[in-house]
Amino acid sequence: MGLRVYNTLTRTKEEFVPLNPPQVGMYVCGPTVYGHSHLGHAKSYVSFDVIVRYLRHSGYRVLYVQNITDVGHLSDDADMGEDKVEKQSRMDRVHPMQLAETYTRRKGFAYGRNGRPMQQAALLRSVLAGVHLAYQNLDSVELGVTTIDTYFDTLGGVSRAVKRAKGPNADVAPVYISDQTRGDGTVRTLSEQVALETRTRMLNPKWYEGMLAHGYEGVRQIELHVTNTMGWSATTGQVAPWVYQQLTQTFVLDPEMRQRLAELNPTASARVASRLIEAHERRYWTPDAQVLEALRRAGEELEDRLEGISLEAAA
Repeated sequence: MGLRVYNTLTRTKEEFVPLNPPQVGMYVCGPTVYGHSHLGHAKSYVSFDVIVRYLRHSGYRVLYVQNITDVGHLSDDADMGEDKVEKQSRMDRVHPMQLAETYTRRKGFAYGRNGRPMQQAALLRSVLAGVHLAYQNLDSVELGVTTIDTYFDTLGGVSRAVKRAKGPNADVAPVYISDQTRGDGTVRTLSEQVALETRTRMLNPKWYEGMLAHGYEGVRQIELHVTNTMGWSATTGQVAPWVYQQLTQTFVLDPEMRQRLAELNPTASARVASRLIEAHERRYWTPDAQVLEALRRAGEELEDRLEGISLEAAA
């Protein structure tokens, strides 16, 4: 009896036929090593290992690859999958290389012949030192690289970890995005992808008006996009300064828009201004003195509103 597999494209079970017999390539996702190993990890190892052993027993030459998976462990739906350690590191404004250290420390585990996980930091560093680039496939028009923090946690973590492994004089590993959402795939640099999403989402009235129609949650989504954009700057430095300039003009310096955001979600609206000011302080963009002063004043206004201080009382 031959091996039958489920084809997600045709949604049917089909007889397994290798593309280039006797060669078989097998790629599977690895565990998210954020804590102690658990039974779910064992199930993955056993299931895939059985398949590999069966194929090899059947005479196939199997190339078995398991990846290093996401830094950003999906904590819960309310947090949009935000990793708690990474969230705190952003709040504390830690150095980007600390993200690389976090990534290396969490991912530097390997299973030996005794079946027990052991930290193998030197082995991981040797692997990372040979990495030339990081990439991400996008297969849904609903999610982009600025939509959820998992992307910059993962690719940014890899990019910084590669630089750390190669030495202080090495460049940050470039990041490429493979867009598979429309027919033939399109490969873009990270800077191009962030610029595209900024224009088509954050700066697109149809998009942000749609978000604002959802009230409190819509403003929170806008704030997450700003935060995730800054995350790319922190981990890769590949976000163009004009992005922050345009976000500032659209959501903070426009009095009517600032009022709408504050009424719908005072907390998230204050965070938008705070993130943009923080981006300037981290030197991700350099506004002129007039814009910076207006941004700071708008941020103070939003903070006052959040604390229940009226404009009349503040004056």
